[in-house]
Amino acid sequence: MKKLNVILLATVATLLASCSPTSSSSSSSSSTSTIQPTSSSVISSSSSISSNSSSSSSSKPSSSSSTSSATSSSSTTSSSGTDVISITSIEIGNYPDKTEYNIGEELDITGLTILVNYSDGSQKEVPVTLDMVIAPSMNKEGQTDVIIKYEEKYQAYYTINIKSTIEKEKPTITFTLDDGTTFTNGTTLLTNDLKTIIVSVNAVVDYEIFYTKDDGETNLGSKAPTEPGLYAINVTTLENAYYSSTTAFVWYYIKAPSVKKEAEISFSIENGTKFTQGEPYNIEVTVSSGADYEVYYTKDDGEIDLGATAPTEPGLYAVNVRIIENDEFVAPLDNKKTWRWFEIVAKTEKQDAEISFSVASGTHFTYGEDYQIEVAVSNGADYEVYYTKDDGETNLGQNKPTAPGTYAINVAVKENATFKAKNVFVWYVIDSPSELQEAVIEISIENGTIFTYGTPYEITVKVSDGADYEVYYTKDDGETNLGTTAPTEPGVYAINVLVKENNIYKSSSAFRWYRINENEAQSLKKVLPQ
Repeated sequence: MKKLNVILLATVATLLASCSPTSSSSSSSSSTSTIQPTSSSVISSSSSISSNSSSSSSSKPSSSSSTSSATSSSSTTSSSGTDVISITSIEIGNYPDKTEYNIGEELDITGLTILVNYSDGSQKEVPVTLDMVIAPSMNKEGQTDVIIKYEEKYQAYYTINIKSTIEKEKPTITFTLDDGTTFTNGTTLLTNDLKTIIVSVNAVVDYEIFYTKDDGETNLGSKAPTEPGLYAINVTTLENAYYSSTTAFVWYYIKAPSVKKEAEISFSIENGTKFTQGEPYNIEVTVSSGADYEVYYTKDDGEIDLGATAPTEPGLYAVNVRIIENDEFVAPLDNKKTWRWFEIVAKTEKQDAEISFSVASGTHFTYGEDYQIEVAVSNGADYEVYYTKDDGETNLGQNKPTAPGTYAINVAVKENATFKAKNVFVWYVIDSPSELQEAVIEISIENGTIFTYGTPYEITVKVSDGADYEVYYTKDDGETNLGTTAPTEPGVYAINVLVKENNIYKSSSAFRWYRINENEAQSLKKVLPQ
């Protein structure tokens, strides 16, 4: 009861002081001192009440009471019985002006405030300063939280988004079939020979593959369709730190095998054939008998349809065959079989090819000398080089002559798109040696070689180039001349080589003698009585 009486006494004293005529000029501390309680220890324990006695016009605590200790988030009651107002929580008041950042930018809290919530239901807005903020790393892409601390106990946060400043590339998506062919829009697959579609992405990204039907209206998921119809394979790549998302698709048909045959088409030209402007040309097209078709021309990779009239101006063109499906034939699945491209080149005045020789007409070479004649012809000319003798009457081909005589080296330029046809030659002489030489004679057997009767044999003779000679056979130490026919009966023979004198070689001769023996059957026949 003593404690309660003191509180009531202090309250009455305060009311009396406020009614005193001198209360407006007297300080609140002096009015309090006139009713000083007998027990000072009770007064000091209720200092919150004393601080409020300076104003009797409001029962709401002053701002100083709102900064009470944050050790308890619930209301407390003073020793005098009055509630002490405390902080219960904080929350974001106004979000900052900037919440989107690029990697490496500094955090900007301009405009950021918090609301401090009190136990009596009141709020106070507090501007946030940098010392109240726990800033996240600004060098990592993605969403992250910025934490605000208030009075070391209360926390609130908001989220910012950090974006990469790198310009992201779009991955490239390609489609092929498992047989290695390119898979493009309009490809037809047959139900009895379905190919696997292979998807390639040129980047390390996650992606998904799904199939659609009927112009994308029906999503079939990731399972490849197998029934006849019009489909599309779709690929979507997912964005990551280095690549942006992208999509690609290829539409295609699945058809049941047709009993109709593919029309066979053939052309009289190959791709890349060239025709010259102003010169007539003819392209023949052959199509399976019974097939309905039309022939037309296009220009610039098929972008310009020229109809059935063959072009004549310089440019790149294609002759095309369109198969009109009937009861027997359909168009080839491979559309490359239905066209051939060709070029018409502008007509130009053909030139004379320039031809030069490393020697002049009338040049003399010494017999036995390894002479060389170099020929130079305009680049791009088609030509051949050949040798002739006797004023061109004898064509020696491309074999360079070495025997004494008068010769010519000839260059024949063939007409082509650039050059006219042309023939040029240089004549020259290989002189005879000043002293006649001994011809070299080689015979492939040695004297005394034995052959067996009935077994074919061969003897090879080689004589120096340019020598005039003859080969003949003899018997009985040369007494019997057998001519040029090799003997086959048993006996002793000789093969003879006779070199006749000419402007290079002296006359000379050589021989090898040999024997053809009887075989066992002949020997036995002679021994047995007849």
